[in-house]
Amino acid sequence: MDVGALTLVYSEAINADTFDVSGITLYNADNPTPFFRLSTASFVASMRSFNLYLTQGLLTLTLAETLVESSFNTKQFMFQNARTDAIEYVAITSASYQRVNLSSIVVILTSRNIDEINVIPELGTGMEDTYISLTRSTAEDVLGNQAVPISMDNAQRVLGYIRDTTSPVVSFFLLDLNNNTIMFVFNEVPDPRSVNMSFLTVQNAASDPTLNFTFSGRETAWVVGRTVIITLTSQDIDTLNALDICTSVSNCFALFEAEFIADAAGNRVMPSPILQASVFTEDMRTPAFEQFILADINQVILILEFSETISAANPAECFYRNCSWLQRCDPEWRGDIISGSRNLSSHE
Repeated sequence: MDVGALTLVYSEAINADTFDVSGITLYNADNPTPFFRLSTASFVASMRSFNLYLTQGLLTLTLAETLVESSFNTKQFMFQNARTDAIEYVAITSASYQRVNLSSIVVILTSRNIDEINVIPELGTGMEDTYISLTRSTAEDVLGNQAVPISMDNAQRVLGYIRDTTSPVVSFFLLDLNNNTIMFVFNEVPDPRSVNMSFLTVQNAASDPTLNFTFSGRETAWVVGRTVIITLTSQDIDTLNALDICTSVSNCFALFEAEFIADAAGNRVMPSPILQASVFTEDMRTPAFEQFILADINQVILILEFSETISAANPAECFYRNCSWLQRCDPEWRGDIISGSRNLSSHE
């Protein structure tokens, strides 16, 4: 017997990776001696192994026997981040495939499949968090026997994993001052946790800019598909509003370094050439008066605080209408505004 197989049927699912064949001894049914202790063998399941190549978007599955190509159903298996008690799952909803030999299938993942895997930080990043489970309907052999299912409670770990090594590239960006957000669209899923705003600068011209501004931080950052949405800090918004920069698409250009953001695999973004804003939304909100501070009554200095940066081009009328309580209204009062400030000070 050149090739042999021993089939064992258990009452419940077992861990194939920890199966020790040396614990099996064969006996004659009528005579306990002689006996034969197994030393080397392979544990044969319907699916022997799978490999994941995220850069190419390929998944290879190797089964234990010849399969019928037309019976293969990509919707019957699922990625998960642990063998048991997994907390992250991605079902393959649509994908094409081709058979490379009698028992191996190459599944060509769609960009949607890849994005769904990449958007979960704890799934499909390496050997330790890439497992697969499947149902009986995944494939059939030439005799019509369905595949042996791999339970979600005993998933099979990837045999080979090739991580993504390509740098993400920004396609375009949008600035929305009405909602205090800036959005960048990439060619793959970015990691919002990696955003470092100190490596992002905007300027008022593509070449020979006269004004530029580097952001200091962010409030929040999250991903929708391949778009990262960043909520800007109030401090950065105030400073940006006080400058003659990014008041429209024509004077809003961004450039960033590799440390600005990375993709889900940790690859740093491709440093950008000068990138003009594709969409600009101006601030349409009415500034709200929040409080006033009487800084020095002897000098009749009044400071008004607003919800956002305001213009002090002609505040005299406002002061004249609202200072009757001082019993001293002078239309010649002037207002001074400090760059990046929400405070308006008036003095005689």
